[in-house]
Amino acid sequence: MCSAVSVLGVGTAAGADDVGWRVVEHLHRRFPDGPGRGLSCRRVMAELMVALATAPAAVIVDAACAGGRSGEIYRLTTADLTRLPRRFISSHGLSVAEALALAGALEQVPPELLIYGVEMGAPPRTARLKERVVTALAAEIQAVITAYQRTGRLRFPLSP
Repeated sequence: MCSAVSVLGVGTAAGADDVGWRVVEHLHRRFPDGPGRGLSCRRVMAELMVALATAPAAVIVDAACAGGRSGEIYRLTTADLTRLPRRFISSHGLSVAEALALAGALEQVPPELLIYGVEMGAPPRTARLKERVVTALAAEIQAVITAYQRTGRLRFPLSP
């Protein structure tokens, strides 16, 4: 059996920026003995970098500001991060993409890594991110982790 997958929720307590934390909390409540390990990261550089350095496989969940519909889910790989438009903005001083670039330069990116971005949308919708988005995303991530336990590969589902 494969090692546990670290589910890393990045965010702050400001508005919908806590979506990563909420997904980690939901997974822990729904699957307390599941194969995933959750961690809520407040400081992208300090906490995320340390978590990535020790994870054999990781799923990152963060809020995004890319101009899409509030609650829209972006599914990204590390290769996708190099092609992101400049408008794909993190709500943090250092974006997840920048943290992963630095981790890559230090050879500390897990061999298996997926990134989920959840569109925060424009105010006032940011504060009203639906619980159904968190629930659906947590269920998808649990399915990804379950498949990883069988195959040793992290892959997005074919049809979300």
